[in-house]
This record gives sequence, C-alpha cells and structure tokens, in this order.
Amino acid sequence: MADNSACSPGAAGASGAARGATDPNDGAGTPDPMAGAGTPEIGEHTAREAQLAADGWEKKFTASEPRLSEAKEMYESMGYEVRFEAANTDPSAGCTSCLSVAPDRNKTIWIRKKTGAGEEDLF
Repeated sequence: MADNSACSPGAAGASGAARGATDPNDGAGTPDPMAGAGTPEIGEHTAREAQLAADGWEKKFTASEPRLSEAKEMYESMGYEVRFEAANTDPSAGCTSCLSVAPDRNKTIWIRKKTGAGEEDLF
C-alpha cells in the first residue's frame, strides 16, 4: 500500500483516479487539445507552463473525469477557452504520488478569455 501521508488531504479525492478517464472533447466537434502531446519529460513542464502563461493562459487545477468535462463546460459557458495539459508528475513539483500512478488519466486545466469576448457577452 502506498504511503500518502505527504499528500495534501484532498489530493486523492480531487483527482478522481478511481474513475475511468475519457476525452471531454470527444464528439464535441473540436480537436483534442492533448492529441500528440504525450507526457513531458522532467523539467519540460516549467518551460511549457511559462509559455502558456505568456500566451495568456491561466492554470486552474489538475483533475480526471468526470471533473474535466464538468469544468470545461462551466468555463466555456463563462466565455473562456479551455485546454488540457499533461499533469506535472515531476517530483520537484511537490507531492505527485497520486498523479504518477496514472499520468495519462489526470490533466491540468488551463483557461483564457476567448478573443473578443467581453463582459457584455456573458450576460
């Protein structure tokens, strides 16, 4: 049995690792934002996250299904673009034991305002 004592109290429950993961973009007519991305090597996350932030993306949280689909729907309804990136399993990022068990199941959600979407578009 794995020792999860170093993990934050909500980490295991928030990942939804016990549930099967599906692509929330399947059938939606939009391409999978993770297609061909693979799992980045150690150290690549920092550079990738810096590039995403420079491009206007805001990192929100890491989850698996069904939370990914729920969050995607919610953020899109609020006028955001949504993308998923591979979860950071680099040990230097902190406790990643839950994410390391099934790295392809967990994704980090990034959002940014849709180009041209103003507050008036939301209400």
